[in-house]
Amino acid sequence: MITRQQLEQSVFQNLRSGHTLSFYNKDGASEIDFIVNSKTALEVKFSMSQRDIKTLKQRSASLGVSENYIVTQHYNEHPDAILVTDM
Repeated sequence: MITRQQLEQSVFQNLRSGHTLSFYNKDGASEIDFIVNSKTALEVKFSMSQRDIKTLKQRSASLGVSENYIVTQHYNEHPDAILVTDM
């Protein structure tokens, strides 16, 4: 079974060659896994919840990043979800 760290690493490997990547971490409690080209926030989750979406939107808004998505391993039709196999 794949771990969350391996899933994040896979997303990183897919993004790193064509994008400028950064991350956000405040006091080890609040984080955003990837900020792509200073425009798009991505949070990697095995599965996502409404709380995950709300939290990511709040964190990204505080940084002035308006586009944000949850990258998930489990299929979800939510418009803020990206299936990890689509990357």
